[in-house]
Amino acid sequence: MKSIAAHLCAVLCGVVLLCPVKAYAAVLIDDFADVRGDDWHSYQNLGSPSLTVGAEMGWPGAPDASAMPLSGAGGTASALYAVSGAQTVEVALYSAFSTLALRRADRYELGLFSDSDRSSALKPLISEDGRALYLSTPDAGWRELRYTADYRYAFVEPAGAPSRAYPYGLSVYASSDGKSFSQVSCSAAGLRSALLEGGDYAYYYETYRCAVPSGTRFLRLDLREVRSFSLEGGGTQGNLTPGSLRFAQARFEGDSVQKGSFSAPPDESGSSGSSTGGGSDPDVQRPGGSAEEDEPSEERSASSSKAVSSSRSSPPPSASKSAPKSSSSASSEPSVQEKVSAAESSASSAALGGAIELEREPVVGTAQAKKAVVGGVYIVAALILLAFAARKK
Repeated sequence: MKSIAAHLCAVLCGVVLLCPVKAYAAVLIDDFADVRGDDWHSYQNLGSPSLTVGAEMGWPGAPDASAMPLSGAGGTASALYAVSGAQTVEVALYSAFSTLALRRADRYELGLFSDSDRSSALKPLISEDGRALYLSTPDAGWRELRYTADYRYAFVEPAGAPSRAYPYGLSVYASSDGKSFSQVSCSAAGLRSALLEGGDYAYYYETYRCAVPSGTRFLRLDLREVRSFSLEGGGTQGNLTPGSLRFAQARFEGDSVQKGSFSAPPDESGSSGSSTGGGSDPDVQRPGGSAEEDEPSEERSASSSKAVSSSRSSPPPSASKSAPKSSSSASSEPSVQEKVSAAESSASSAALGGAIELEREPVVGTAQAKKAVVGGVYIVAALILLAFAARKK
């Protein structure tokens, strides 16, 4: 028996070695630590980077030291990359309110306040004007976000399916020519909470993993932040937290991933003319509709200049340990809520607002990895049979 156990131990160790720790041969990383960028990526509507995010957020164990916020509170920012050969892109971001809704008691709220909430994660949608958040719940239909009397961001108001909306927070788009971009499907790979890790404020670190279509030469990461919150008792409160959403890292992986260049951009074509800057929101997709997006504006096309806002965002802590309270004590905007019209099919909209499985640990798999595991299993079985045969002799 001891001999068999020794054989099994050796085999299992061999199987572990056969399973690749890293799935891809090449990796490109943008840490969002330098506004200058280089010839393979450019930023739009992003402020100056912070290199001490953990200290600013009161989060000693913050996963990334550097991050780059939107240049103002609310609106849309973009990071555009010329990169080929990528098979996956993993994007990490910091958020002050979280861009995932999790169930607490009898309602869904933005943020993670206990590990037991993780399994209920849903992805909200943000309206075209950035002033409303919606959630398709499994038991109460569509709900709209309200900033509640107990200082929570909760989906408590019944609502119809939004007719034009984006996934709240991160959206990823791919292009083969730099002119026509299609939305890429992404899944939530991780959610960490500063409060659950000994931090002082309700900040979150979210990781998303996206499969990149074959033939992609350009990738655009859009970050959409809410402009204002509707109050539960009526009225509207503006988003008063600069830096409430920040790009932390973009990691491109593939067997032959490599940097491209904007120095020889593709020919210009007609564009929608919408801006990613403060006043205008980009064109939006209908939930559940075609993945093909309207052609991007000149500012967001592959031939755009590497324009980056030079103003430094220095976000103060926006939440206490009990709940995010920054937007409850400051002066309110005029109580004008531009509601998004309903009447789109709930079934099609739910495709973007459905359940999201949060992985406990990042898992990256390829066909090679699967083959290695299967091969290891066969080796284990064969050696076990040999061991028993030897014992009988």
